[in-house]
Amino acid sequence: MVAATHPMPGHAPQNIPALNGLRGIACLMVAVSHATGLLQQPDYAIAGTMGVMLFFALSGFLMFFLYSETEFTTRSAFAYIVARIARIAPIYLVVVISAYLIYGYIDAGYPHRIDDGNVLRHLLFAGNVSIFWSVPPEVQFYGVFLIFWASLTSLLWRANAAPLLAFGAVCLVVLTLQQKYSGTFVGSHLHTFLSGGLAGLVFRRLKHHKLPRSLLVGLQLLLAGLVALTIRPLSAGPLMGVIATSYLPSFQPLLPSTTVGIMAAALVLSCCFSTPLTRVVLENVPMQKAGLYSFSIYLLHPVALHIGAGVADGLGASETVGSLVGLALLMPIGWLAYRAVENPGRRAVRALGERVWNGYESWQTARRPAVNTSAGD
Repeated sequence: MVAATHPMPGHAPQNIPALNGLRGIACLMVAVSHATGLLQQPDYAIAGTMGVMLFFALSGFLMFFLYSETEFTTRSAFAYIVARIARIAPIYLVVVISAYLIYGYIDAGYPHRIDDGNVLRHLLFAGNVSIFWSVPPEVQFYGVFLIFWASLTSLLWRANAAPLLAFGAVCLVVLTLQQKYSGTFVGSHLHTFLSGGLAGLVFRRLKHHKLPRSLLVGLQLLLAGLVALTIRPLSAGPLMGVIATSYLPSFQPLLPSTTVGIMAAALVLSCCFSTPLTRVVLENVPMQKAGLYSFSIYLLHPVALHIGAGVADGLGASETVGSLVGLALLMPIGWLAYRAVENPGRRAVRALGERVWNGYESWQTARRPAVNTSAGD
């Protein structure tokens, strides 16, 4: 007989299809930026940075949107941690371990150069080889959000604003010192995560309001155009230069990156509202699939491009052909990794987390003193 289980508190998926499509575009921007490097078009390499900023803004948005109105408790925090581990760890660890074995024993030209000197850092989500540099700030933000969530609960449920004020003060100090941090530290991208988080809070207030469709479409086109202007070296971006020299000169080294992060968050917010534009561009089946497989595609696109380059070399074809072959392999490789590793791993981690929580609850129940319900003197 199987004991009844008590599911951990979670959040029913609040599906916003356009954001799934935007996640797909973000991962494809990163992949194409690396392919265009092979095509000797380096000016477009910044598209990859913009793609990563969209990922960070989406993470901030979803954390604040999903959890900000839920009380921080031991149970809800545990459910959150399990969900974050399930989202990122299975496919990431498989890719890292596979890279270590392939690079060390099979293919010295493998793009993920994980070796004895850096494998431990990568297993601890602290590495910076290839595209893995973006994983540490993402994981660190999960911890930062826990602190914010606990502070917000203190304000909303206990009318104590001190923890949230302290959190804000620390964030402000971190932001002013941003240029001193390495790219693998969450502080160097905190503005993007927090901008996305603010967008999530705004959407919570606006999601039931009916906004004019023409206004939304115009805003989406404007923000998409501004983002497109950044797909070139930031130092050469005319918009970035105007902003950096016209406003808050003491923050000039910070503003270009900060402005792009804010634009990414604003684009995420605008795409939350379904319009004819989002339905055509983001909510179509290919973009939804790309969004579903986005993390697998992000981690494995250098491998796809490496395979494409090998095919082109074997055929005596140009690097352009190799890049095109690699890009054509993105969706099949993403689908395979998602079906074989990412999705089963996510389900397994969630099931394990539920078993651990049920065991904890049983242990807590067993520790409580028995209540004597018998009648009599």
